[in-house]
Amino acid sequence: MKYIRNVLNGTSRILIFIMAVILFLVITSAAYLTFMYNPLIKMEITYAWPEYKGKLVIRDKKELTDFLKVYREIESIPGQLREEDFYYLVKLEYKRNLEQVVLDKKLKLYNPATKNYEYSPHVQSFFARHITELNNSYFGEIITWQEIAPKIPKGKAIELRDIEAGVTFSIKRYGGVSHADIEPLDVEDTQILKNIYGNWSWKRRAVVATIEGKQYAASINGMPHGGGKIWDNDFRGHFCLHFLSSKTHGRGRIDPAHQLMIHKAGGKLSELLDLAEPENLTEYVLAAIVSEDLLPIRYIVEGHVEENIWNGLKGIRYIAVNRVYQKEGGDHAAAVEVDATFYKENTADFSRRVVFMEYTMDEVRNSWRLKRETLVNLYNEVLKE
Repeated sequence: MKYIRNVLNGTSRILIFIMAVILFLVITSAAYLTFMYNPLIKMEITYAWPEYKGKLVIRDKKELTDFLKVYREIESIPGQLREEDFYYLVKLEYKRNLEQVVLDKKLKLYNPATKNYEYSPHVQSFFARHITELNNSYFGEIITWQEIAPKIPKGKAIELRDIEAGVTFSIKRYGGVSHADIEPLDVEDTQILKNIYGNWSWKRRAVVATIEGKQYAASINGMPHGGGKIWDNDFRGHFCLHFLSSKTHGRGRIDPAHQLMIHKAGGKLSELLDLAEPENLTEYVLAAIVSEDLLPIRYIVEGHVEENIWNGLKGIRYIAVNRVYQKEGGDHAAAVEVDATFYKENTADFSRRVVFMEYTMDEVRNSWRLKRETLVNLYNEVLKE
């Protein structure tokens, strides 16, 4: 009997082992079949900010297969990433389904569906390589006016691409000393520029200038003024092209609005705003309002802002700043006093006001954020009077 029990015990162990092996093969086969019959066929990397229209599409079969192998083994860590801190959107198109994940500023991968951070050094290296490729193709290098001026002598024609509109047009340098005075090259280029602006305007826009095969971050306004040399382009006068540290001709100062747009065109807007102190942030906010560019404000502001406030801010045509003064400050809160004259859009009405811009320190970004109430108060005081 003892012998029989030993045989049965041995047989049971063998059966258990066989069943374990079969189970392992079934699981691995299922995973293999899933991998083989639901392959990753395309990946799209875009910007989370809708103003940035750049896109990188990856279709290389081997590259996608290699990515998927390491992505399947990625480590998941529960966490929460605020939607306002999304920097890149990644769409994974499989044969049978779609998946979307996001990357933050440091290229940490986050899955909104599972609320997990997903980490793998191989995956992070993959995205770092392709994000660099995307940024280099979409943005321009930020260099100073002193460096760029010799590259665009008077009479030289170059191409500009509007960051938000995505369209390109050609211009020729007419003159300028502290920045470039430029003209549309022909009637077609003038029409493209007019379509971008709708109506001729001094509002600043972010552009990328292609010079000798390289891309540089720049800013333009859209108002014909002064003289010009091209008489058959349907553009009477010239407009202005600014680079880092360039100055306006009238007042001989570095214009915050142009500098804001240059950083936007260079893909460095968040870095500029994250490092700025409240007094500088206030200048950027006012400049963005005048340019009707709400992207910098949306990045800075804390909390949700109603659509009517955003639309209302576009009703400010110009802000003549008389004085900006940081009234009080601390480690976690600051207030800036602004004495300015506000001019309304499509009217001769203006009013001089003293308004307060209040900021709090964002511990996650380690940067200053504008209180939502500041925009609401500005809207109520200036536009609803």
